[in-house]
Amino acid sequence: MLRGAISLFAGGLMGKLLGVFREGLLAYLYGTSEVAAANRMAQTAVLSPLNLVTTDALSGAFLPHEARLRKDDHARALALYRVVRVGLICIGLVFASGSILLGQQFVIILAPGLDASFVDLTVSMVVAMAVGAPFYLYYNIAGYFAMANADYRISSVRASGQSVGLVIGIVAGYSLGRPSLLAWGFTVAYALMAAWAVARIRRRGYLSSDDVTESLSTRDALSSAKPFLKSASVLIWMPLFSQSVIITEKIEASDVGVDAVAAVDYARIISDTAILLLAVPIGLASLPAFAVLAEAEFRARLAALTRPLLALAVLCGSLLYLLSGPLVQLLFGRGEFGESSVAITSSIVRGLSVGIGGLLLSYVLTKALNARGANIQAILSVGVAAVVTIVARPFLVDTYGAAGLGKAVSIGAVFGALTAALLAGVVLALLRGLLVLSPTLATIFAASALIPNGTSSALAAGVCVAAVWCMNVLLNRELREAVIAITRTGKRRHASKQQYMGRHRKSEVPAHAGEQNSRGSL
Repeated sequence: MLRGAISLFAGGLMGKLLGVFREGLLAYLYGTSEVAAANRMAQTAVLSPLNLVTTDALSGAFLPHEARLRKDDHARALALYRVVRVGLICIGLVFASGSILLGQQFVIILAPGLDASFVDLTVSMVVAMAVGAPFYLYYNIAGYFAMANADYRISSVRASGQSVGLVIGIVAGYSLGRPSLLAWGFTVAYALMAAWAVARIRRRGYLSSDDVTESLSTRDALSSAKPFLKSASVLIWMPLFSQSVIITEKIEASDVGVDAVAAVDYARIISDTAILLLAVPIGLASLPAFAVLAEAEFRARLAALTRPLLALAVLCGSLLYLLSGPLVQLLFGRGEFGESSVAITSSIVRGLSVGIGGLLLSYVLTKALNARGANIQAILSVGVAAVVTIVARPFLVDTYGAAGLGKAVSIGAVFGALTAALLAGVVLALLRGLLVLSPTLATIFAASALIPNGTSSALAAGVCVAAVWCMNVLLNRELREAVIAITRTGKRRHASKQQYMGRHRKSEVPAHAGEQNSRGSL
């Protein structure tokens, strides 16, 4: 259990580091040009639909059902895998065919404000990536099937293998002057990884009982998938909301300009990394125990967790807001990523940084609700965030330009976090935490309003905010103890996971196992 969680986290972290290198290379060679924007748009066009069936539907529905059947009825476990595998491959083939035939119409919907040359380039990339859809879907189901057999290697190398393929595609596309090769890097990577996954699964003997499975009738095999389909039909609403936000974001960005289409994903790399570093370790250490607590204890533990989370999110968000310019310059500001690219990306990062607290709390609170089996409440909080984001975005973009893309996400995240906190019964604890942190919040507003632009000024403002935050935490006993406690959760991780597994022997998979990026980009 612990080894699996560590393997997945290490693989995800390595994939994220390679992803940052990939984004830096893309920024250096293409900046926020038409090629970079077309690449982003193609990723959204292909991955947003595919992620509907590869995120929550597999991690929250297939994986627990497969693990449970594997212990109780091995033949039905293999039948479930075979049915879902065939279904996903068929979806991939239909999607690939549809993208080849109707790709141009879909791209025109996504990019209504851009010219014909951009649309043609994007369509060529969509077709290239769509060819890889069956391999992509197979690799995902193979990873979850392997995890049900306590093998985490396939899922843990997914992000790294993907990034390596994309890096090769970027270099080849630039060297040969063929931008569509950027997208072919995705397809070739997943074709090779899918072949490796097939070989690994067969070599490990996970399908050694196929002869037993084949003795099941077609009706029995299909009936084994009914519980999975029932769960997936509920969980699919979460990625449906999130992908709706991503698709409409690309439409709004195309109205701003080509550079905004590319810049928004550069900005997301920075904000998503902050969420990864804060939310995932805390989630792996704390959330499994929520499933076995009494209601009163669950609320008390969750309320205690929100205080240090909020404090860390405020610090992270404020530093990201103040240092967005220097940080974007450091990560991407070279080659074709000129001053205008730095400026537009920094403005989006600042907009996203305002909602880092909301994004972090939404993630943790939604997963806590999932752990309690309150899937409807979790879906409601995600839906509120999505609706608010989509409704607010046009007004914010009209007012703030590209920065409005980030601000809309932040406002939606705040509403989503408040909804999740209300449904989880910890909204008062959340509001008290904000009150306690009011000195830090006041300093942030003063620093952003009074200190002039410039790297040295931003660094001075960041130091000032960090100092006030430290004093704020140290002088409040409750907050001080909470922050110290959360830094020690890693020492209790093994014990809490063993307690959880001792009470739930039928589903020996780590919390958030194999959870992948749900954005419509790489």
